Amino acid sequence: MAGRLNLGSGVPDSSGHHRQQQQGERRCLSCSRPFASTGPGNRVCRKCKHQDAWKSGVVDFAVHAAF
Repeated sequence: MAGRLNLGSGVPDSSGHHRQQQQGERRCLSCSRPFASTGPGNRVCRKCKHQDAWKSGVVDFAVHAAF
């Protein structure tokens, strides 16, 4: 086996680390209250997601985002 390069058993999985970095507190786009977000795709808090307008998919769902 002389002359062979050992690269280990595989490429380490960094997805868990990447996911962990994206979790954190964000402001809800509906009510502007801070909530524990699971990642950048999670921008509306549970309380707002339980509203009838959110559940029905009504287009005029209020969004109170400040940029």
